[in-house]
Amino acid sequence: MKSLITLFLSFSVIVFSQDASQILNNLSDKTKSYKNISIDFDFKYENEIEDIREIKSGKIIIENEKFKLEIDDQIIVCNGTDQWIYSKEANEVQILEYDRNNEFMNPKNLLNIYEKGYNYRYDKEIKIDSKYYHLIDLFPNEENNEIIKISLTISKDENMVKKIEAFESNGAVYIYTVIKSKYNRKNLKFNFDTSKYENIYIIDLR
Repeated sequence: MKSLITLFLSFSVIVFSQDASQILNNLSDKTKSYKNISIDFDFKYENEIEDIREIKSGKIIIENEKFKLEIDDQIIVCNGTDQWIYSKEANEVQILEYDRNNEFMNPKNLLNIYEKGYNYRYDKEIKIDSKYYHLIDLFPNEENNEIIKISLTISKDENMVKKIEAFESNGAVYIYTVIKSKYNRKNLKFNFDTSKYENIYIIDLR
């Protein structure tokens, strides 16, 4: 009887893994089929232990190694060679050489974070506002990783990410929720024109 239960549980895990693998592969193929992606999102940070709650809205455009991120009072632009980090409050911009080998420098990795360094498991199907979504959990392969789990909410009909939730070992939770998205936009520019900002302070670190 014990062996039969163990076999059933093992089979269940395999089925869930295959389901998750197929969903993630389809998601990856669809994401990579677009020339560029534009996403309006809400960002929430919560840490109940430290009693911190922050909510922000932002917009990001991604095209290969190029991107433009606007969130709160900050604008980050990368043309694939140089990267600008602008603070509206300080009217200051830092210019850096873009490090394409640093996976954390490019926000496009949020869209394919599951492709390396994580094991995944199909959790369940959920319903939000009359639409159905897959919920898939990712667990890091590396030990001593600050992130202990990432949950992806993927729309069943559109096969696109709706929400990304990252859970840290210190109790912090980062939540990105997609509000709307557009694809294959034309005439996009990925440069930061400092001449448009009066009295801007420039820190060139290249």
